[in-house]
Amino acid sequence: TLDRSSAASDVYKRQALSLVFAALYLMLGTSNYTEISKPAILESLNFSFTTFATLGYGDISYSACHPYLRILSTVEAWMGAITLSLFVVVLSRKVFR
Repeated sequence: TLDRSSAASDVYKRQALSLVFAALYLMLGTSNYTEISKPAILESLNFSFTTFATLGYGDISYSACHPYLRILSTVEAWMGAITLSLFVVVLSRKVFR
């Protein structure tokens, strides 16, 4: 049977990881805002969750003058892809037992 508590725990861990990256984007500066405000927070959250889910985006991007933000978003995308892949593996193992 599928253990719902461990599946819920995995979801919370992934969301927490995205929130950590959103906080990093906010502290390092979003592409359209230089100070912390409600729109800047929403933009950071949007960018982080979209990057982590490896969906891609076209409305937000960082220019070449911010290479550290480009590297950070690449690291987040890889972590998201690996985490989602591991989630599928664990879920399929539990389902097909």
